[in-house]
Amino acid sequence: MWTSYTTAHRQELARQLDVIGQEHDLLRKDLRNHNGHDSMLDRINTGENESIVKIQIATEKARDDLRQFREQLEISKGVSRRLYQWRRLKVFKDVFKKMLNFERFSCEKRKK
Repeated sequence: MWTSYTTAHRQELARQLDVIGQEHDLLRKDLRNHNGHDSMLDRINTGENESIVKIQIATEKARDDLRQFREQLEISKGVSRRLYQWRRLKVFKDVFKKMLNFERFSCEKRKK
């Protein structure tokens, strides 16, 4: 589960990095074609802010996914502990039954 998540997360980050690269290329092209530096700075600032928001959203999703993974892991540990305890109890019951059967058999032999 964790491996598939990290692979998907890496792919998403790579896609976002490609978008940022494309925006960078467009900005460079616009800079060469226009002399309006103020509007270009505004576009750069807007792009920066949008990128920051996208990264914040992606990192929050990663945190949420990690929290869910930890919760599922804790649940799995609890189930494993209960299963282990159940198995130990079952083994104890089986051993106890065998001991009782042996005692009964021994008592019956002595009586004869």
